Amino acid sequence: MAKQPQPPEMDRDAQGWVLYDASCGVCSRWVPFWGPTLARQGLGFAPLQSDWVVERMALTAEAPPPEEIASDLRLLLANGELISGADVYRHVMGCIWWAMPMHVLTRLPGLRQIFDGVYRAFAAHRHEISRACRMPAPSAKPASPEPSKAGTQRKPRHGDEFEFSLVGFDRRGWSRGSTGEWSVRMRGGAPRDRWRGTVIRRRRSLLEIRGLELIEAGPAHREAPCSHHNSCGGCSFQECSYEEQLVQKHRLVTDALGAAGVLGLASVEAVIGCENPWAYRNKMEFSFSNRRWIEADEPPGAPADFALGLHAPGRFDKALALSECRILFPGGEAILQSAGRLARELGLAPWSVRNHTGCLRHLVLRHGVYTGEIMVVLVTSEETPELVLTYAKALLAAQPCITTLVHAINTGVASVARGESERVIFGSGYIEEQLLGLHFRISAGSFFQINTRQAEILFRMVVEEAAPTGEEIVYDLYSGAGTIALLLAAAAREVLAFEEVPAAVADARRSAAANGVEGVRFFEGDVLVELDRALGGAPELPRPDVVVVDPPRSGLHPKVPAKLLELAPRRLIYVSCNLHNGASDIAQLIEGGYALRRVQAVDLFPHTPHVECVLSLEWAGPQPGLADSEG
Repeated sequence: MAKQPQPPEMDRDAQGWVLYDASCGVCSRWVPFWGPTLARQGLGFAPLQSDWVVERMALTAEAPPPEEIASDLRLLLANGELISGADVYRHVMGCIWWAMPMHVLTRLPGLRQIFDGVYRAFAAHRHEISRACRMPAPSAKPASPEPSKAGTQRKPRHGDEFEFSLVGFDRRGWSRGSTGEWSVRMRGGAPRDRWRGTVIRRRRSLLEIRGLELIEAGPAHREAPCSHHNSCGGCSFQECSYEEQLVQKHRLVTDALGAAGVLGLASVEAVIGCENPWAYRNKMEFSFSNRRWIEADEPPGAPADFALGLHAPGRFDKALALSECRILFPGGEAILQSAGRLARELGLAPWSVRNHTGCLRHLVLRHGVYTGEIMVVLVTSEETPELVLTYAKALLAAQPCITTLVHAINTGVASVARGESERVIFGSGYIEEQLLGLHFRISAGSFFQINTRQAEILFRMVVEEAAPTGEEIVYDLYSGAGTIALLLAAAAREVLAFEEVPAAVADARRSAAANGVEGVRFFEGDVLVELDRALGGAPELPRPDVVVVDPPRSGLHPKVPAKLLELAPRRLIYVSCNLHNGASDIAQLIEGGYALRRVQAVDLFPHTPHVECVLSLEWAGPQPGLADSEG
């Protein structure tokens, strides 16, 4: 059988291609303009005059004669089906949720004929519209921007090709570089690489580019060990050496401090990296989907109606079926493969995020690094006890390393890997883990740092910077499951921990009792409200000497820095998982009287742009109440 002509490498994973007349100025501007929207629906686009399109059309039975090919808009689906004319608009509108009403209306008797007539009239006169609007038609082959009549370069368009060099990466996981006057961002690569790529979209002076060819590898470039690195959004920088990743993360830290105007007030030490940057995640959440993202290098005939893995970047409705995951804990890949294979063998329906149908929704894997215990949480849309029990027994038989299996039921439409109710199918319903000598019980919904060994480094540093001597009252704000509070309790007079999530507070109290830790009290409630109570003189909330804050990624509540300045503890330790938000909190604290003494970043998330930071501040302003007494 003759081999089908193939589209360009960048579009081979598309589910179909919108084909337009490149000699028409309207078509050549209008179709690429909608390129990002088409891409989110799994559709690429190409000129009808492209060599591969002409060759593919010659092999397509439904194709019109060559002289008539460019007379209509076409849609060539990956299965070989060819759609033409107004039906192309109808098909595309049916793929986009906000265009679905138009899709329905244009299929109704009467309205269908009107819509088709308007399309035919437009198609017949499109070249006249193009001349009237002075829209030049680009060549069928993408090229670099050509000089205009005035001698200046036109703005780059979708499909233009460039050569460019990478210089670093940003906090959102993009590799950054430049070509001429244009800034460039792309997925993958490493600093000092030189690439050839094609423009996907332009935003002001920034070009988003898809890499086509690595022209010259920089000294930090590495072959990505994972076969899914081009399609999976779990890792951003597998093609970059780990040493260079740490250098770039240090730059992200200094950039964040510089943007807040506090760079230079304290030394920013080198990022503490992982001894082994692979297989570090002790927890991962995977999704079942009835729409599988087909990778470019997969053989023809790959099943498209079942996947267990991670969502493809930018596609909430499609999942990438993973055959491996290099950051998942050892043994996790085998469980993942067994879970997917057994679900297919038993004919269990995966979830559809579009139609809200199907049984299997999520698979959560958790691992105790020091205990070796493994938990599997199966999230389904309905209880179906017999079906789930059959599946669970088969999975336990295939993977005897599993120490407990929990079934969670999520009947809502939100794509979250937890349920309104849970039942334990096998084992205790929890795993145990150790951290710096403390023992923790981790249930299906418990929070626990996903990189156990690096978390030990982070928490040890927090305790060292807090430096309790046995005489201090310590506040732990946003205390979560209480790990920091329990570690501080051994050296402080008393630790008061504040957290608003009831389940986390319950876990913290249980861990304190299990470890025999005294001198720590956990308060369930909003941090801002509790600080107001402390400032109001609540007898159960003595003023702190040391405060540790470990807020969510959004940073502190806007009113919390002012409350901390009123309390004015001698030392304040700020743990940030997103310094670009946290740095503004630090700036407010410094302006109010604190001095920044140390900044230390710890890498808990190799191959991603995320980094944890510990910032140590000391009070340098007047003692609380002193200014009032002097006035």
